[in-house]
Amino acid sequence: MDGLNRLFTFGCSYTGCWFATWADLIGPNFKEYYNFGRGGACNTYITNKFIEVDKLLNFNEQDYVIVMFTGISRFSFFNKDGWVCNGNVYHPGIDKGFVDNMWSIDWGVYNTWVAANTIKTILDLKKTKYRFFSSLDNSIVYSSFYEEIKEPTKKCYEEFMNLLDDKESMDTWKNKRYTYPKDYYRFEHQQHEDGHPTQLMHYEFIKEKLPEFNTDKTKEIFELAEKSLDLRDHGTQAESFYKNLGKPYNKALNYTLF
Repeated sequence: MDGLNRLFTFGCSYTGCWFATWADLIGPNFKEYYNFGRGGACNTYITNKFIEVDKLLNFNEQDYVIVMFTGISRFSFFNKDGWVCNGNVYHPGIDKGFVDNMWSIDWGVYNTWVAANTIKTILDLKKTKYRFFSSLDNSIVYSSFYEEIKEPTKKCYEEFMNLLDDKESMDTWKNKRYTYPKDYYRFEHQQHEDGHPTQLMHYEFIKEKLPEFNTDKTKEIFELAEKSLDLRDHGTQAESFYKNLGKPYNKALNYTLF
């Protein structure tokens, strides 16, 4: 980490959530930390946000970028109010006519391939250090549609997987080690067990997948995150996280972006 001034992270809710993720735990090791993860985001959103941030803040050789790509079946779009990130393309918020008549798994795979290659090309040109991971297990969706996927798309999928620093998604990693709902957060007012990785899971993920960031500072931030947990409901936890970890550390919150 010597000589690295800024950390930029991109992804879905496994990167930016209402409690501390792997990104929030390692971010304070850097002089500046920008977490642009967003819940429900697709890989096209991640790419657009990446290009937008590069335009504003100009990635360079002293920066570190970590992208945790998301599911190939996700779809985000931009309307008059800004980005709409509903997650899976089969979410009720996505028009069924669009899904039936326009969207396809080939499109999802192709967009993901374009996303990873675009980001890699820019970072290589700028000589910026980076790591690529995946949040969700894309093999589940991919295998279920395999018979109808075109051959060029299958090649795109293989090439995307080969660009990842680790082919094991965070979802796959956590499902091998933890049991739902026993090991997950329960929000009492909503009587709801959240399916996202807990802060402890993110911390253990760092130890195994990003060991160079298993530092005293990361441990300190993890302990602060644990002390700040407020599991009455999503709103109280989001407020606590923003007050104790988001606002003091994440400089992305200081920028007005699309």
